[in-house]
This record gives sequence, structure tokens and C-alpha cells, in this order.
Amino acid sequence: MKRTSSPRLPGALLCLIAAGLLSTAHGEEPAGWVTKSFTWLSRDLVEEGTDGKAPPLPIAALPKDSATKEDWARSVRASTATITRSLTKYLGPFPEGTVMLYDPASETLAIRTTSQKMEMLNALAGHLKQQHPWQPVFNVHVVEAEVSFVREILRETAATPFHDAAWAKLETLVEKKEANILGQLRLPTRSGQRVTATSGTEITVPSSAILNANNEARIVPKDEVIGLQMDVEPVLAPDGSFMDVNYALSWHINAPKRRMERVSFADSSPGFGLPMMDTRVASTNTSISIVPGHPRLIGVWEGAPERPGRCQCAFLNSEKMPGHSRLNDALSQLLSEHASPPPPGAPTGSYRMPDDIKLAIHRVPKSFLQLDAQGVDPFASSSNRSAEAKAAQHPDAFAAQRILTAQGIQFPPGSFAFYHPSTSFLIVANRQPNLDMVEAFVSGHSCRYFITLNFDLTIVEGEASVMREFAREAGQSADHSTIWKKMAALPSVKWLESARLETRSGQRASFEAGMIRQSVTSLKSGASKPSEKQGPSAPLTQEKPGKDASTASEDGRTLEYTSLPTGLRWKVDPVMGPAGDTSEVNVAFTYHYAPSTTVQEAAVPVLPVPHLQHHAARIELSTFMAHGTTRWLATWKPTGSPEHEGRDVLQAAFLTLNLLGLEPYPEAP
Repeated sequence: MKRTSSPRLPGALLCLIAAGLLSTAHGEEPAGWVTKSFTWLSRDLVEEGTDGKAPPLPIAALPKDSATKEDWARSVRASTATITRSLTKYLGPFPEGTVMLYDPASETLAIRTTSQKMEMLNALAGHLKQQHPWQPVFNVHVVEAEVSFVREILRETAATPFHDAAWAKLETLVEKKEANILGQLRLPTRSGQRVTATSGTEITVPSSAILNANNEARIVPKDEVIGLQMDVEPVLAPDGSFMDVNYALSWHINAPKRRMERVSFADSSPGFGLPMMDTRVASTNTSISIVPGHPRLIGVWEGAPERPGRCQCAFLNSEKMPGHSRLNDALSQLLSEHASPPPPGAPTGSYRMPDDIKLAIHRVPKSFLQLDAQGVDPFASSSNRSAEAKAAQHPDAFAAQRILTAQGIQFPPGSFAFYHPSTSFLIVANRQPNLDMVEAFVSGHSCRYFITLNFDLTIVEGEASVMREFAREAGQSADHSTIWKKMAALPSVKWLESARLETRSGQRASFEAGMIRQSVTSLKSGASKPSEKQGPSAPLTQEKPGKDASTASEDGRTLEYTSLPTGLRWKVDPVMGPAGDTSEVNVAFTYHYAPSTTVQEAAVPVLPVPHLQHHAARIELSTFMAHGTTRWLATWKPTGSPEHEGRDVLQAAFLTLNLLGLEPYPEAP
């Protein structure tokens, strides 16, 4: 018996069958034809009326399970006729034999057409997906890793708003137990709505102390969460491609430390001790623009002192939570079962575009299509001008290609250009030289996206002779990038601090990281407030002999607690230049280069408390920077610690600016 071999399918079609894009239940798909399902909202299939609202899509619900084959066939014909009329306006005519089936309940569209036409549908569906209703979901992670690794990803992410690779590396380290996730929060919200979340331990800390006539103190406590706190307020862009995010992050780097601080009066020796709480905190408050689905490194700071060589960082991840029904996965199979095969001799096309044809995507304003109406006769009658203007408002599918052709751009076989008004995307398939001409032409018409300004502040320490030599070289140029690279490569230069702030033009951003030390710095007189929270235990006092603390009345004097931050505090306030590649920026930072020291003074009649001496550099300046440059901001000589005694060293601060464009790219449909 002679064995007959079945016809071999092209490799591309085999891949499609394996991926579930083609159905073989009722015979193989014709060569060069593809069946696929998309989420396609009904609002994207109908034009808005004069009232700005989209009318209902005139397609009935799918037939019920008991429906006959003829019922399904009628549904396929109705879907094909209605949706083809809509899509032809943007994609041009569909090949004969194209069939469609639409499910209004899930807003799923199944299409069988040539693979060449499916390339165009894929592109359009990807852009439309960006505009589907969705809600943002934010995930913030605080991670601890080796200092060298954190500095590496800080450099890698300086010039891009997409930090996917850095986050992937960090996740790998977490899996290997080489990095630790210290804190994590998930925050779902809506556009324009602020969401706040905290995670940690709620403790009671002192806020003030009320004195009585015997100079005895009653502590007034307050509640505070030690851990992670995040406030996020997003505003989605009109096309849903990116969002502006105002956020505030606060994180306790390590556990708080309690101590007692002695307070005494001239007539109440030996005085008494007051409880204090010292915490190490990192916080940032800023406003940025981000593309959903891409992680962002939003903060870097030193780790806990008891874990040397470790650094902490924060990543903000954003997700899209769909606001529409789930894709009807069975629709493609139903279309294959009930649609007639393409007629003999129907065009097939190829699975992929020719090798020399590439796809390019540009966002252009809606006024771009007015270039197709430049030939309107200004001396024509008003009725003719009105008709031509109306035609320009509702261009046909070939308007974009006509505009580009008028600029001398050729469209060989297999190339195309089309525009979809609701997305403002111009999608062009052409050879690379022609695509270069398209890019040059549309660059003058492209939409301008919000630009995020990325500032990296680095503080280093080196021998004074070396630093002075570099300082002389720095006077020769406004860009100190080369000097910074040379300095960072020297083993004798010590890297003390790194921090990042991202913000938008006209938006102030702030960052703090370091110890917050409680102390009593003032005595306030006046009546005590009955609403103040009572301490959970007996007053912390040092009683005088012969006096009963329980009978002495409070006279309204209050010892005020103050939080004294040390470490790095930094603010930037930038304003973009008119050309969009420079920025004026106001910078203010305080850097404590040595621990604060305590000096106990002799008792005086008013309020003797330990006096803190801070050792810090405080800088406030305004400068002008260009994209991709580094500026040597300031130099100072550190004092006040044994480490610096007898050494001739200098410390310097460098600021790097990168302007990050947020032009989104299409997602897979």
C-alpha cells in the first residue's frame, strides 16, 4: 500500500499553530492567513457623534449554545460587515475572504485575515491597549545589597527612565540570598486619588514633658509607626501611556534607640532624666512621570551602621489593573468553526514583512493630518471650503501616506503608513532610508512628552593636594564629567554618600537620610492642655526630699521636644530651559560629615540641657546645567571628629543631570 504524505506547513505557520493563533480543528488554515483575537473596545470601533459621545456598536450578542450553524454564520457576517467598515477607515481595504467575529460582552474581536494585514492590526491593537481603561497599582520595595552593587545600578540607571534591567539583577540577588527585601507595600488607587499605606511597628514616643510646681515632669506621648510609609497620587495621561506621580516615601533604616537625657534646674539638683528616642530615617518627596510596567529606582541611602558594607535602595513598580472584561479565548476557535474559508485565488501575502521593510512608530499631534488639506483653495466658495475642511477632520486611511509621499518619501511594495486619531500614533512600514526621512519630517510635528530631570548627588573625600589639583582643572569648563571620572577612579578618593532625586520642571524635590535625634531645647510657659494624651505609666520624675509628687499641681510649663536631623538633607528646584536640553536649578543640601558631639553645660536658672555640636557643610546655590553634564558644586574641609584630626583632607559634592524622555513604546497586544 502506497503511503501518502500530508502537505508540509511553512515553519511560520507551525509556530502560529503551536502558539494557539491558528485553529486546525476543521482543517488547516490557508497558507498566509492568520486568526487571532484582541481586546478591542467598542468605543474604538465607532466614531464619536456631534455630542462627543460614541453611539452603541450595532452588533448583537453572540448566539447562545443552542444556536444553529446558520445563526453563527449570520453573526460572523454581521460582525464582518460592521467592523470592516470601521477599520477600513484607518487600515485601508481588507483582503477578500477576511472574516470577523465580535463578542460585545467581553469586547473581544477575532479576525482571520492575511498575515500581512495582521501585522497592521497587531500594531494598532498594541497602541489601543495603552488607552484601555485601567487602574494603577504601585509596589514599593526597600532592598538591601552590597554597596558596590547599588552604586553600579545607580550609574546604569542615570540616563534612562526604564530600570527593568537593574530591578531584574536585584531580584536575582534576592533569590540567591545576596540581597534582602526589607520592606514592601502594594498600593492600588485611581487617577487623581491619593493612597497611603504603612507597614511596621506602632510604638509610643515622647513628644513633650509637662512640669508641676516641684519641677517634676509628666511625659506626653505620641504614637509613631517604625517601618515603611508610602503616599502616592497618580494622574494618568489622556492617552494612558504614562502618568505623573506625586509620592512621599519614609523608611526607618534600623530599629529606634532609646536613651535618657538629663535635665536639671538650679533649685532642683540633681535634676531628672527624660526619655528620648533616636531614629535613623530615609525619606523623599517628589513628583515624576513614569511609564506603567517599568520599575524605577527612586532612592539610595546608607544602610544600618551595624551592617557595614551594605546599602539600601527603593524601587517603585507600577502595574496596570485592567478595567475591562477578560479576553474571550474561545472566540478564535468559534470563528474558525463557523466562518467560510477564503475564496480560491484570494490574496495571501506573507507571514512577515519583507526583510528590508521595518516598522517605525511616531506620536504626532492631531494637527498633523491638516497637512493633507494644504491644497484647500482659500478663494473657493464657503460651501466648498466647508466640505474640504470637514473632509480634513475625517481623513481616509491613506491620508498619512499622502502626506509623507508629498514630502518625497517613497512607499515600495509591502510598505504602508496609517494614522489612528484616538491614539495619535503614526505607524509606518518602509525601508530604513525612507524611515529616516519620515523621522526627520515628523520630528517637527511630534508631541513633546514630559521630561523627568534626574539628579545624582555624590560626596567624596580625598587628600587636599589631590583635590586642589582637580579644582584648578575644574575652572576650565562648566562640565566636570571628566574630572569626576578621574577622581572616582583613584583609590585614595573615598566615596562618602550617594543620593538620587528625580522631579519635573518647576517641582521641588527633597531627600533626607540619617539620624533624627530627640532633644529638649525649650521651656514653654502657659496652661496645660487637658486633651493631651496621658502617659501610660507613672510620671518619670526625680522627687525632691519632703515633697509629694502626687499632690503637686501642674503649672503649665512644658518642655518641648525637638527632632534634630543629621546626615544628608538635600533639595532641588529645577526649571527647564526653553530648548528643553538645559535646566536652571536651585540646590540646597546639608551634609553632616561627623557625628554630633554633646557638651553638658552647668545648671542655670532657666533650662540647662545637653548642648549638641553639629559638624556639617551647608550649601545653597543656583546654577545652570546641560543634559548629561556633571558639576562640582562645593568643597569644604571636615572638622570635629578624631578621624579628621591631623589630616589635610577635603570633601567635595558633585551633581549630575540627565534629562529623561518618557516617550512610550507600544506594548504587545
